[in-house]
Amino acid sequence: MPAALLTVGCFFVPKGEAMQDDFGNEVHPQTIQELRLRMDTIQQQLDANTESTRRTESNTSELIDILNSFKSAFKVLTWIGRLAKPITAILSFFLTVWGIIVAIKMGMNPK
Repeated sequence: MPAALLTVGCFFVPKGEAMQDDFGNEVHPQTIQELRLRMDTIQQQLDANTESTRRTESNTSELIDILNSFKSAFKVLTWIGRLAKPITAILSFFLTVWGIIVAIKMGMNPK
């Protein structure tokens, strides 16, 4: 590659000569280099933001685990609640029968 050519992306532009953009405006190599520096800065900021996002994700993973545990605990409590209703009815029936039997054995007659 001749030394008099400047690499811009995948294009080779003679040094000191300007390129044209899609609208026919001249784009000087200095402008291209400024844009490249700006893109490098944006990329660095994006990398820093990505790292920050990963740290936040790792820090909140424990919180998410705790919330999932609570979700599972509430499922179990819901199952217990569903079982408690029929068990309460059955126990009430047997306690009523037992109370009647005790009342009859003690000689208490209903009025």
